[in-house]
Amino acid sequence: MRVMKISLAGYCHLGIAFLLCSLSSAVYADTVRVAVASNFADTLRIIKPQFEQRSGHHLVISSAASGILYAQITQGAPYDVYLAANADYPARLEQQGRAVPGSRQIYAIGRLALVSNNRPLLEHTELRAVLSDDQQRIAIANPQTAPYGAAALETLQRLGLYDQTRSRLVMGENVAQALQYVVSGNAGLGLVALAQVLGKERPWRLHYREIPAGLHAPIEQQMVLLAGKNPAAASFYRFMCEAETQTMLHQQGYDTRCE
Repeated sequence: MRVMKISLAGYCHLGIAFLLCSLSSAVYADTVRVAVASNFADTLRIIKPQFEQRSGHHLVISSAASGILYAQITQGAPYDVYLAANADYPARLEQQGRAVPGSRQIYAIGRLALVSNNRPLLEHTELRAVLSDDQQRIAIANPQTAPYGAAALETLQRLGLYDQTRSRLVMGENVAQALQYVVSGNAGLGLVALAQVLGKERPWRLHYREIPAGLHAPIEQQMVLLAGKNPAAASFYRFMCEAETQTMLHQQGYDTRCE
């Protein structure tokens, strides 16, 4: 996937012009409070040192399902940047005047994976047959609040398997909890984010196969600057779309497309 490098001039439009175009490069060290969807939390922790080293700012990370974070923000939670796992929640915040106008931006495109402790099951069986195995419980995130859960549900529906599998679904509050159900053995299969099983070394070993993108709507993950004038937040916003950052995201299992 082509990685695009965005110049500062490209950001200077609409309501973010003041935040991004009037900042001196010599700003004081400050704290950036980021609300991040569970699927992206580990990736954000991986790239956090690069941001802090280059900017001098401190990143504070709070992760949960996108819908839960959205609810917290509407109730006044003091976040500076919101990294959601879809486009819907950032758009709502923009419409409600809770986000800086014009700051809604795709930072990554997620990919769904089927994971299991059972390698032969994944490697030697057609996808539909794996999910049809009535001995296997399937962990997914809550589709009401977690975009990856919604993508998992859509995948089952497009395969014509929802009615057959609904009694075997194990619902996690978010995609991180759905993965944990598989790690712990409480579910034999899980439909989770590909990024959760790639990247850094983990204390457990799971096997996976990527879900074809055509089985669910694109998981366009958007970020938005929340209302306020925190120069450090604007710095982090720029960092997310820099070419080097986007390359790291691709290595962690995301397609990349900052516009």
